[in-house]
Amino acid sequence: MEWKKAKNYTIIFLIAVNCMLMALNLIKHNETRLSSEDITAVTKVLADRGITISCQLPEDFSSMEQLYMRAYEYDNIVLQDIFFGKISGVRRTEASGDIISGEEGILILSDEKVTFRSETQAPENTEAAKAYVQKYVDSLNFNFADYREKLIKETNDGYYFEYGQSFHNRLVLSNYLKAWVSYEGIAEIEFNYQQPIDYKGSSETIISANEAVYAAADAILQDNAVAVVDMVEKGYCLNEKQGTDYLVAVPQYKIYVDYEGERAAYFVNAYSGDVTEDK
Repeated sequence: MEWKKAKNYTIIFLIAVNCMLMALNLIKHNETRLSSEDITAVTKVLADRGITISCQLPEDFSSMEQLYMRAYEYDNIVLQDIFFGKISGVRRTEASGDIISGEEGILILSDEKVTFRSETQAPENTEAAKAYVQKYVDSLNFNFADYREKLIKETNDGYYFEYGQSFHNRLVLSNYLKAWVSYEGIAEIEFNYQQPIDYKGSSETIISANEAVYAAADAILQDNAVAVVDMVEKGYCLNEKQGTDYLVAVPQYKIYVDYEGERAAYFVNAYSGDVTEDK
């Protein structure tokens, strides 16, 4: 009989402990998530300064570690096949970087990015412009990358596309592909890729998305009277080199802004709050 009572007391105690732990986890969870009041407050403050927020903000701002990456060495032969096919007459020169040119266009390889410029038939609509870009995206993904579509916008000059990559369900903002196709058929594709390895280091506190947008307010305004923030992402962006083998990406927010048809974006370091424009 005494054993049954002790057993019941133990069960009740364990249930109470579990309830307490669940409550503590819930409190901790809420401490690292934006509330509707937070979002309303920053929306009003920025609206008074001429910045409209027309998108959802990432709600979670739990601590984040760093992402270690390895520099990826492009195979020029592979890139030549992707952008020029197996046609003859392709020329290669070296200036500030490798330059491959042919009837299809010109491909420029530098330390920071790869750029392909060409001319195509003037697109009739967004779908036609996207089809032109997508064939190159598919080829890059088949060979080494994993770019996924995340932004399509019609601008004053034509169509803009942006693709990104995820690693273990987190965005890698510095692995990107951007493409512009003008109404006249002038096209440019720009991309960068480094190989994600692993998340390392201790988790550190990051700022919230509303703090990031507020930190970028001065940069967003500049000389523009009308600015609309239409997308905010949280992910990792390369910051520095670690020794000779690894690159280190730190948590950052990317804030996309529309200036009446002209576009810009800004990175906000989620550790420090420092703001840089996406060039």
